Amino acid sequence: MKNHFLKILLISFSLVLTSLSTSFAEDPKRGGTLIAAVGNTPRHLNPAVQSGIVTGFPGAQLFATPIRYDNNWDPQPYLAESWEISDGGKTVKLNLVKDAVFHDGV
Repeated sequence: MKNHFLKILLISFSLVLTSLSTSFAEDPKRGGTLIAAVGNTPRHLNPAVQSGIVTGFPGAQLFATPIRYDNNWDPQPYLAESWEISDGGKTVKLNLVKDAVFHDGV
């Protein structure tokens, strides 16, 4: 019985290691469409009132910001590809991505 359990454990461990090695070997694919399933329907899309994954997915796109921050709170490009700060920090010029679409909600 102990021998049988050890064989199953080794086979399972080998399969896990094999699957990890192939996923890291591939180059990341850029572009395309990401479809994510969310288990619940959001009651609203106001991130100030409700937080969590249900409002987080659509909210990140509806209320997208020009700049995001990484784990060290360093600014990273998002809707703005780059930016220039001038006039002693009083003026910020944002260079937005080419394919961003804006609308007034009407």
